[in-house]
Amino acid sequence: MDKLEGAVAIVTGGASGIGFALAERFAIEKMKVVIADIEDRALEEAVGKLRATTPDVIGVKTDVADEAAVERLADESVKRFGKVNVLCNNAGVQRSAATWQLSAREWKWLIDVNLTGVANGIRAFVPRMLAQGDRCHVVNTASFGGLVTAPFMSAYTATKYAVVAISETMRAELHGSNVGVSVLCPAFVKTRLGDAERNRPAELDAGLSAEDVELRRNIGKGASALVDGGVSTDVVVKCVIDAIHRNRLYIVTHPDQIGAFKKRSDAILRAAADAEALLADPTR
Repeated sequence: MDKLEGAVAIVTGGASGIGFALAERFAIEKMKVVIADIEDRALEEAVGKLRATTPDVIGVKTDVADEAAVERLADESVKRFGKVNVLCNNAGVQRSAATWQLSAREWKWLIDVNLTGVANGIRAFVPRMLAQGDRCHVVNTASFGGLVTAPFMSAYTATKYAVVAISETMRAELHGSNVGVSVLCPAFVKTRLGDAERNRPAELDAGLSAEDVELRRNIGKGASALVDGGVSTDVVVKCVIDAIHRNRLYIVTHPDQIGAFKKRSDAILRAAADAEALLADPTR
């Protein structure tokens, strides 16, 4: 997209962190902005802040895991502004625990928000974008955890790997159309992701022992410390805006971390070379 002024942007999880930083930059670019978030108070405050920059901003309370709610978000966005040009599927949650300690309910929570939430946004908005015919762009927020794994993050990274795969697939499916696709893969950013459990359903703690709760709390504190030491959201926003302008698929905001991805890629290539040698040797 060459021009952002006058375009309409929807940002899920837009009341805080990366989402709000994106919404704020879109407002500065003179875009019309729809902030979607599950938290009433945070949503109201975010809209109030942006109205100091532009009157063309609305907030729509949205649970991205609810397909009907995301459809309402799309309907309200188009009703208010007449179209949609940029969709940032940004809402996400995180849960830190050893893989075997995550309950089925916890897996479902992360999948519902991080993965199904993205799919709901795509289904609700992309057909509208295609029908419009003007330049549009989808930014799906994954994570650097969608490129490499980390201990105690299996459910989170599983959903983020899936978001990367969805984005790569969409890119091929939409080739030659008016809709571009990017996938955002940041490492640690100064946001409230470490406090994602503020929106965690209380029933997910049912059946946990006191020791398990304490262990998870300590793991969460460690993750929060890493987030607090991350880059500013301004760095991420700069990379996202550039990707929208240039229609780049991958948005990597932490080039200093790419060695971990290269290590993974090299290991896969070595495994392929080993397989090639094994299959070529009739004595083995």
